[in-house]
Amino acid sequence: MRRTRKVSVFVALLLVLSLLLVACGNPAETPPAGGEQSSTDTNEPSGSTSTDQEAQGDATIITINAIFDPPPAINGNPWAPPGLNNLGDLVYDRLFDCVPDVKAGKTEFIPMLGESFEEEGNKLIIHLRQGIKWSDGTPFTSKDVLSTYYLGFMAGWPMWKYVDTIETPDDYTVIINWRNTGSVMAPMAFANLIQGPYHIYGKWADQLAPLTEKRDAQGNVDQATNDAIAAIREDLYKFKPAVTEIVGNGPYIISNLTASEAILKKNPNSWSASNLKIEQVKALRDTTTEAFVSNIMSGAYDLDVGGVAPDVLKQLQEKSNCRKNILK
Repeated sequence: MRRTRKVSVFVALLLVLSLLLVACGNPAETPPAGGEQSSTDTNEPSGSTSTDQEAQGDATIITINAIFDPPPAINGNPWAPPGLNNLGDLVYDRLFDCVPDVKAGKTEFIPMLGESFEEEGNKLIIHLRQGIKWSDGTPFTSKDVLSTYYLGFMAGWPMWKYVDTIETPDDYTVIINWRNTGSVMAPMAFANLIQGPYHIYGKWADQLAPLTEKRDAQGNVDQATNDAIAAIREDLYKFKPAVTEIVGNGPYIISNLTASEAILKKNPNSWSASNLKIEQVKALRDTTTEAFVSNIMSGAYDLDVGGVAPDVLKQLQEKSNCRKNILK
C-alpha cells in the first residue's frame, strides 16, 4: 500500500475551489458497507460522457484518491480497527489546522472547530465556535472535545505525555494545563481530529477520565491501570455502527461506501457548510501503487491528496506539455 502523508483534505479542497472542473463517473456497483442503501448515483455506467452536473443538477463534485479498508472491515467507529484513514479528514475536523512556515519560523493556526486560543504560562485556553452541531443535530460543546481527548489517552496520543489536567469551565471553553511549556504544545493538541461526540462515546470517556490521573511524571501508567484501559478499549471496539451512520462534525458525511470507492455528501450541519462549494466527493480507494499511478496518469483524480513520486510527477508534466502542444 502506498504510504501517504496525513493531510487535511478539507483545507486542500478549499484551496483549489477556483480551479475545479466537474468530474465524471459514478460509484461502482458493488455492495455498500454495513448493508446500507447504495448511493442514488449508481445507475449510470462508469466512463459515461454525461457530466455529474447533468446528473446532479447544480451540484459540484470532485474526485480524489483515498486510503481506507473495504467493507465489511471498515465501520463507523473511528476508534476501532481498521479506522477511517484518509476519510477521517472529511467527516471530522480539528480545532485548528496548523500550517508551519519553516522559512519564517512560525506556525499559522487556521480556525476550524476552535475560534481562538491563547497561551498563559502552562495553560492553553481554547475558545470554541458557538452554534455548531454534529451531523445528527446534537449541539457541539466542550464536553465533546474533552471526551475526544480522554479517548485519545486510550489511543496513546503523544500529548498525554505532557498534559497535567484538562478543564471545561463552560460549554465553549477548554483549558489544557501542561506539565511544561513549549512551542510544540498547541500544535500537538490541535493535530488530532475531534471525533469523540460525548452523546455517543461518553460512557467510555467517563471511565477513562480517572485513569489519566494515574500517570507518572513521564506519562506512563502501571500494569493495573494499563489493564483497566485495555478492558475499556476492548469494550469500545465492540461498538461497530455502519460506516454510513458516522456522526461527524466535518464538511462531509459518508452516504455510500464500496470496495472501490466512497461517496461523501456535504454535511449541512458543518460549521463551514455555507461556504463549502463542493457538494459531493467521490474518493477512489487506493489499492496498489500501480493502480494509483495508472489512475493519476489517466486523469481519474481532480485532486491527489497524498502526493506523487518525482518520476511520476515528471511524466505528468510531460503529458501536460504534450496536450498543450496538441491544442496549439
